[in-house]
Amino acid sequence: MSIAAAGNSAPVRRALVSPGLARAILAVVILAGLGAQLHLAFVHEINWDEFLHLSIVHEAARGELDRALQTAFAHAFGWVRWVADGEIDQIVAARLAMFGLMLGTVACVLAIGRHLLGLDAALLAAAAYVSFSFVVEHASSFRTDPLAAFLLMAALWLVITRPPDVLRTCIAATAIGLAGLATIKSALYVPSIAAVLLIGVACAGNRRAALLHALGLGALAGFVFFAGLALHKLSLAGTEPTIGGIGGAASKTLGERDFANAISAFVHAVRRNPVFWLLIAAGLGAAAACVVRSRGAARARWAVVLACGAMLGSLLVYAHSFPYFYPFMLAPAVVLAGAAPMLMPARVRPMVAAFAGIGLALSLVSGYRVALGQDTQAQRQTLEVVHRMFPEPTPYIDRCSMVSSYPKTGFFMSAWGMWGYYRQGVPVMRGILERDQPKFLLANRRMLELDDLGPEEHGPAAFGLFREDIETLRANFIRHWGAIYVAGKRVELAGGGGEAAFEIVIEGRYTLESPGPVTIDGVPVAPGESVLLARGQHRMAAPGESMTATLRWGESIYRPDEPAPRTPLFTGF
Repeated sequence: MSIAAAGNSAPVRRALVSPGLARAILAVVILAGLGAQLHLAFVHEINWDEFLHLSIVHEAARGELDRALQTAFAHAFGWVRWVADGEIDQIVAARLAMFGLMLGTVACVLAIGRHLLGLDAALLAAAAYVSFSFVVEHASSFRTDPLAAFLLMAALWLVITRPPDVLRTCIAATAIGLAGLATIKSALYVPSIAAVLLIGVACAGNRRAALLHALGLGALAGFVFFAGLALHKLSLAGTEPTIGGIGGAASKTLGERDFANAISAFVHAVRRNPVFWLLIAAGLGAAAACVVRSRGAARARWAVVLACGAMLGSLLVYAHSFPYFYPFMLAPAVVLAGAAPMLMPARVRPMVAAFAGIGLALSLVSGYRVALGQDTQAQRQTLEVVHRMFPEPTPYIDRCSMVSSYPKTGFFMSAWGMWGYYRQGVPVMRGILERDQPKFLLANRRMLELDDLGPEEHGPAAFGLFREDIETLRANFIRHWGAIYVAGKRVELAGGGGEAAFEIVIEGRYTLESPGPVTIDGVPVAPGESVLLARGQHRMAAPGESMTATLRWGESIYRPDEPAPRTPLFTGF
């Protein structure tokens, strides 16, 4: 499996730029990129699926997790519940762990690049990786991708740079199997890993032994995946069938054919990182030319470079290649960037690397500035208010389990979740309210901004909820503060003792807000008083003039005096 390392090149004579200067520039870019990511781990806006991942950790801790696939990571991150208070700081703690894994990924990029192409190419590849705008923003985010990327890159490092033996084969296979447990999209690495293994077999002196090692690695990786999944399922409240669940996840991961969002992300990636893509294109051309021109071990080395770059092909088959996918996908592919100057005269290469480093630095600064403009202030402020309103875990509705330590009700409102909702084709909110009794709603997606939705903002055409579900939510929630709605009712009263009927779906104690006293089911209630209301029909009357009476869940539930944030809770991609 191991491919011979690149030989030491002859000293560069009369170089237009000192090789030491070029290396220093690239080293500075690498350190700056890592420093930017470390800072952003503390301040960058939390993305919606980072909250989802934290909620999975809390579900597992409560013994409520019932999904086996892509949730096994929760066992490794249960500690975040104890090291910090509140969802934001828990995610920051998890991000720091992911940053450590990302350092391991960068180390693998350097090691693989140096083995295949030499130190200068390795530094250029690593600089290209850490300066890429989407890597700056997302490489240390709390998702399964950084974990899987590190495991898969570690396996590639073993396969590419070390001769095969039983121990290394077992370690690489275990890493691949665990990466599959972390995320099903790890399957996208399989073609590159398989190609490297086949190249190793073709180059081996004992091809039979090399083939056995390759087949053993694949079989053991599959065993680790299925055994780990079986062990994980033992800790769950109940799960879907394993084979059906894997098939469904694979279908969602690889079978989706709507590439509109992926194309948009790629266009942004090219616009914000022009030097990177020039290096990739030049490296691809150089590697292909060297495969044709060279022979023996040198050809095998260049073939491995192309195999690593084959991960770029996932952009053609994976429709969910959003910005956070790029750090996962580019980790092996950046070896191509290191190969970019290899066909140029030796005296020119340091100059090309130096200028490329400067261009990469500009992309790094640009990506860092964009990320700094998306902070956690609105999210932190809103979550602090939620926890003051509801000090104990309380069921609620939102898009993505943003109050991760509390039980979310209803479906996950991602693209996948919404497509499933549309396929089902029936309103669901009435049943959710009756069954789960959510006490508040967090409007962290446009479709949940009940007071602001226009008459046409419903259904698939607007990527919104069905009209009936919007009406159900409007009838049972009222805005409380900012993006927070609480269970409540507005009742129009004609005055003069005339009664108005209203229905309570979310039972509990409600506080009356009205210009004057009313009667509820014949019992006098003054403004500011609370009344316990059971599910079902009730009647309210105003003895005086007509008015609008509001029933707000809770007994004078906390509401801040300061204004709510005006920025959306999610402003990212």
